[in-house]
Amino acid sequence: MCGSWAMMVNGKPSWTCRTRVKKIARDMSLTVGPLRNFPVIRDLATDMTVFFDKWLKAEGVFHQPDSPDDEFATILPDDPERVAADAAIE
Repeated sequence: MCGSWAMMVNGKPSWTCRTRVKKIARDMSLTVGPLRNFPVIRDLATDMTVFFDKWLKAEGVFHQPDSPDDEFATILPDDPERVAADAAIE
């Protein structure tokens, strides 16, 4: 699930799947750590039980279309909303 690979990178919360080391490394070094708002299980692993409980209550799940024949929305890479979303991601 998107967000579950997040951790602290150089003191800032970051989506590590989208973080480019080349852009953020300082003097050939990088500091990583667990997210601060979750209990640490070990090393970089955090207990996200509370997060997932809230996620389920919010129904953060995919709901199948009424008909299997319904088409998915197409979002092109150059769509202004897609470009804006990409720009907001590290």
